Amino acid sequence: MRNRDHRKGISLALQTNLYFIRHGEGMTNISNRILDQCVGSGLTPRGVQQVQQLHERLRITDEIHADAVVTSSFQRALETAQLLAPLWLAPIVVDNDLQELRYGEDDMLYADFHAHYGSFNVRDQPDRQKSPRGESWQQFAARATGAIDRIRETYAGQRVVLVTHGGVIRALFYRVLRLDLSRADWGHSRLEYTSITHWCHEQTDTSARWSLLCWNDAAHLYFIRLAPPSVWP
Repeated sequence: MRNRDHRKGISLALQTNLYFIRHGEGMTNISNRILDQCVGSGLTPRGVQQVQQLHERLRITDEIHADAVVTSSFQRALETAQLLAPLWLAPIVVDNDLQELRYGEDDMLYADFHAHYGSFNVRDQPDRQKSPRGESWQQFAARATGAIDRIRETYAGQRVVLVTHGGVIRALFYRVLRLDLSRADWGHSRLEYTSITHWCHEQTDTSARWSLLCWNDAAHLYFIRLAPPSVWP
């Protein structure tokens, strides 16, 4: 509920804090295969170690107090959420709409996928679907940002951890900043595995705004020389 100062007639902002955590390194990120929900599509041993380092950081600093934990159903994100869950009392909520861009295939070499469906840059062709059962970037971005809006409304005024993917985190960034995808420089929107990105949404009776408080905070990886190169998705 939004608070109001009746003495001054001022409507106070309702703040919803969303903490986006990118998954740890997944098998798909090192295997050159599309591996999302099939057997063996979870975290690599290195990915598990990255999540453990984040867990230790958050345990020591107590910097995130979560009222809810929502995760993508892709295995690499789900395993990340499960490893972090003991930090908070909130149960894990699985949300399919937080999935990365859907290729429409699973357990398939990227080379075979591109040979069969063609290879193209989504920035140049944002309306082209990856495959007949896959998504275009525009479809993906609409789904991802729609899910974020729904979660924000469901948990209005609360603190929510969202364990998801680089594309989902970037999709919100592009929408809030109204960036043209064809001109977006992904090199400057780098996202490390298990990095934290913190957005705050403020809502009043007359206005709403997003504030980016933290982007790609992966200090826990650098402390132990584990920082990996960022690989999308």
